[in-house]
Amino acid sequence: MDYIETFQLTPEEAQAEVTTQLAKMMELRDPTCTAATIEEAKAGLTEAELAEFDETTVDTQSCPKVYASEGEALFNMGYDDGFAGGAYSCGRCHTKGWSYGEKQEDGGGAFGPPLSNVLNQFPGNSLGPQQQVDFVCNGSDQGIRYGQNGQGTGRMPGYCITPGYKINPDNGEVGIDPKDTGTADSGAMMSQEQVRAIVEYERSLARD
Repeated sequence: MDYIETFQLTPEEAQAEVTTQLAKMMELRDPTCTAATIEEAKAGLTEAELAEFDETTVDTQSCPKVYASEGEALFNMGYDDGFAGGAYSCGRCHTKGWSYGEKQEDGGGAFGPPLSNVLNQFPGNSLGPQQQVDFVCNGSDQGIRYGQNGQGTGRMPGYCITPGYKINPDNGEVGIDPKDTGTADSGAMMSQEQVRAIVEYERSLARD
């Protein structure tokens, strides 16, 4: 545990990494269109010209973006390039095939439940989204109710809080001092604004 603490990110560092990665994801273009555009640019070139051809100089801005919203990108963070092993992604648990690069419908359910019921679980146009944001920010606790009919299992992490370390009171094992878990207002892996973008995307999936 002492060693793990040496590479643990602070909330500020984690949110900065998410912000940087999100900016990259929002610039991604459809790979099929991008490949076709590059091949078109190569057409008619000699072998010598092809040898010096730089694909990064091809203008692919006419190709559609991979992600239509920041919420969709955050939901799938790490799917395209393995960023952080998918640790920041909702899709890793809530989308079948996500973890091995063959994802199916976003939010269709896998290790985590399908998200098609979020509008019923967190109803209302104002209170519902805020309750869902609070849930995603704080995570679930074993046996504790959430939303309309939800029963917590403890498997849903809180994206806006830093888990506190639990020290065995009998022998003190863990090796480090307990840390203040902080509050969801400050954020942790993600900020509340980033979680809100995810929630808006998840609720749009339920409306489709």
